[in-house]
Amino acid sequence: MLSAQITEKRLLAVPPQALTVDGTTGGVVVIAESAFFRVGQDVILKSGNPAVSDLHLRIKRVINNSAIYLGDREKGIGHRVDVSAFTVADGATIESIEQKRPPVPEQEVERLTYEEEPVIARRVILVDKYGQKYETDNPLPVQLSDGSIDIGTVNAELEVQLSHQDNVPDAGDIADSVQVGDGTEILEINPDGSINVSFVGKKTPTIFSVAAASANTEYSLSIPSTTKKYRFRNRGNARVQYSFVSGASGTNYITVKPGNIEIEENLQLDSNLTIYFQTPKSGQEIEVLLWS
Repeated sequence: MLSAQITEKRLLAVPPQALTVDGTTGGVVVIAESAFFRVGQDVILKSGNPAVSDLHLRIKRVINNSAIYLGDREKGIGHRVDVSAFTVADGATIESIEQKRPPVPEQEVERLTYEEEPVIARRVILVDKYGQKYETDNPLPVQLSDGSIDIGTVNAELEVQLSHQDNVPDAGDIADSVQVGDGTEILEINPDGSINVSFVGKKTPTIFSVAAASANTEYSLSIPSTTKKYRFRNRGNARVQYSFVSGASGTNYITVKPGNIEIEENLQLDSNLTIYFQTPKSGQEIEVLLWS
């Protein structure tokens, strides 16, 4: 988290921070991160334009996470200086050297830590690095790291945003992947948007082999519609060319090299599936394992 670098007695130097908006006649400069600076800190405003002289000023107020009020170092907290000559186009920057922390009169400390009515208490209220109270419009950031968290009964609404598309609802969002199931079956979305059940657990194995006695001859093997996963292994010493269309195993096919295994799983067959295959050598064999 970015913040001003402070020791017990000193404010450490802040390297040049580029202005992101042109300075104003009312003494406002805007940078990417104002938490580098503190009220009462002496700063140097510089411009890349040689015609504009450096200004040695004092921070009078940090408005928010980017805007700062500047004024004369010898004048009161309400003083402002015209800084409109310092522009983004000229590469204007604001920086500070290491310096003593601004003094706070001892009698003021009691007042500074006192919260006004209706609270009427020593201030133990959390604020962010800009001094703003945490509330609905400025929530306390919470990040969970490695470990666990137990949440009991919560009488409130828990809002969870999941997106199935990148950049939705906000730019930079990455699509979420959520699986719903009981460890055996999972919900799956069909192309038409309907939902059906896809079996994850395969309970019944069936093992058999299919011979390809002749070279360059198309053979077939039938996969039952109840099959959820199949695996076949090329036992021979020649490649196997297979396809799902009769007559295509010699023209439009997938190759399984000798000793290799082909696996297809999470099947949802509406009817029996026929695999057509051939090899360039005779005396070949395929071993098949089906799970239903």
